[in-house]
Amino acid sequence: MDKGQKVVRYFKHAKLQLSFSREIQQAKYQKHYALCLSCVTRWGSQYSVPFSLLRSKAALLEYYAELKVKKAAKDERKKETLTIINILNRASF
Repeated sequence: MDKGQKVVRYFKHAKLQLSFSREIQQAKYQKHYALCLSCVTRWGSQYSVPFSLLRSKAALLEYYAELKVKKAAKDERKKETLTIINILNRASF
């Protein structure tokens, strides 16, 4: 759950990456899906995090595959970006 929260939080704070992933979602699914964060006061939101990530997993992995090819991960958030890539590439995600 914490890893999912970390991925969603990354995209919520990185607006440029979020817009690129939404473009890929639009091309792949013909619409974009929201990434949901869990919140203590919102009942059932813990189930929304993994569901929202699984629903757009293919688009997120495609985004990061393109990111690796372009070597665009050389920004000030490089360490965080690489952590997110590692989380998405694990089979347990």
